[in-house]
Amino acid sequence: MPKKASWGEAGMNEAQLEQAGVGNYTVTAHFQIISMILVILSFAGMFIYSKKFVRIKDPYENILPLTPQKRLDFGGRPAELQLGFLLRGFPFFDMTKGTFSVNVALYFVFDPRLMSVDRVSEFFFKRGVILSKSDPVIKISGNKLFVQYELRLKFDVSLNYEDFPFDGHRVNFVVYHPNISPGEVYYTAVRNDFLINRNIEIPGWNIVDRRVVTGFEEERLVIVDRANPIVSYHPSAVFTVDFDRLGARQIMTIFIPLLLIFFISLLSFSLNPFSGARTTMLSLAAASITALISYRFVIENMSPSVGYLLIVDRMFLVFLILCGMVFLVTIFGARITRFYKSLIAAGLQSIVVAAFGYFFFWI
Repeated sequence: MPKKASWGEAGMNEAQLEQAGVGNYTVTAHFQIISMILVILSFAGMFIYSKKFVRIKDPYENILPLTPQKRLDFGGRPAELQLGFLLRGFPFFDMTKGTFSVNVALYFVFDPRLMSVDRVSEFFFKRGVILSKSDPVIKISGNKLFVQYELRLKFDVSLNYEDFPFDGHRVNFVVYHPNISPGEVYYTAVRNDFLINRNIEIPGWNIVDRRVVTGFEEERLVIVDRANPIVSYHPSAVFTVDFDRLGARQIMTIFIPLLLIFFISLLSFSLNPFSGARTTMLSLAAASITALISYRFVIENMSPSVGYLLIVDRMFLVFLILCGMVFLVTIFGARITRFYKSLIAAGLQSIVVAAFGYFFFWI
């Protein structure tokens, strides 16, 4: 009866190992299929669960609240200026680059005895450029004046892409009057003053929430003396929109090829190293690494250009390291038995699932 080969049979030649039992050195197709299905189901479960909440790491715009005490500090009784913001649509929208143009209607309601239309019209948007501005539409409502402007704005904003391609984003539209102090005017706006066109269509994105905050900002103009810098104050209003990624097209486009390349590399464990297939095993393992490196250029074109690691970058490195381990096992592990090869394959697939869960849910 031939002796069963084991992990440490370094003194046996290939003919003796083949006589010891060819099947003892190949992972069965049944095991491979079941383990791959479990990995796919694990990924699918995490993907589905991720759609239940929005992952937004972009901060809200920080402005200072204008409390009654602050109003007194600024010089008494400032005039009230009510703001309203209607988001009509996005003629151009590229969230990957943080660049977009937007059509909005901005209106003000105020007492004309305390403010003039000319002063109200001197507004700006932080980090935004006003591409076009209509003549004001003026209406009288009681003792108040209603002034509305139709605007087209362009923004280049810095967003947090760490969770790409599972990321949601937050965009802040900050309106301010640089030539007016909080001692002269204070803004008022509530959630109902922020309207969004229901017919807006943004390919790949969905608006999930909105928020309005009013207050004031301080701007340090000249620092001659660090103890007594020259500071300018102006009223500000922040209209915030939260976006969530719509659909799973980009997620599937990125991760399905990565999983497929990884599974192909594991198939080298199911080939017999002593029946003339050793060259095929090495070619299969090496081709998987080459395919991953080539696919990296595709991922790079789809990803935002940032200087930090994204979830997709971390997962790519995990797949690359594991495919490298498969290649090393294929080169030096000809005498590794079926049991240990199955254990290695299951361990590598468990690492993939655990790494994704860690990067996605805990970082």
